[in-house]
Amino acid sequence: MFVEKQLLKQSTDVLFALVAEMQRGEVLTYRQITELTGLDRDEASWNTVQRKLRKRVLRELGIATIAIENHGYRLLTNEEQIAACASHRNKKKNQQVLKAIAEIGNADASELPLQLQKLKSAQLDRLAEERKANRENARSISSVEYNSYVQRPSLCDMVINDSG
Repeated sequence: MFVEKQLLKQSTDVLFALVAEMQRGEVLTYRQITELTGLDRDEASWNTVQRKLRKRVLRELGIATIAIENHGYRLLTNEEQIAACASHRNKKKNQQVLKAIAEIGNADASELPLQLQKLKSAQLDRLAEERKANRENARSISSVEYNSYVQRPSLCDMVINDSG
């Protein structure tokens, strides 16, 4: 296990050195990752390395990345990072809220104590408020993006897949 952790760290370090030399807007391809690390995309280690690399790139270089399906990871330009990341993250946040509403809403609380029934109701009310706030936030973000980003291609035109 210790050996595997060292190999993952070495793989991440090698990839980080490459990314540090790249410019914003360039793509770190899956082929480059495979050639430098020897990892296949089917391996669990692949996900660990790419996740650690993307977090480190954001933390140390201040560059956000997106996965381009079946191609690689794009280093966002400053413009893309400012204009598109907010709406992308808001969309993911809304998906989590909807998932929580479904999970809590489908739980049968009829035979549970009154305290848990009230808790379920309060949580659903809070999640409904959060969903409403997310929609308002999404509208304000999209109107700002539309006004300042009209002539630029949108990241929404790319296939975004965070799973790696």
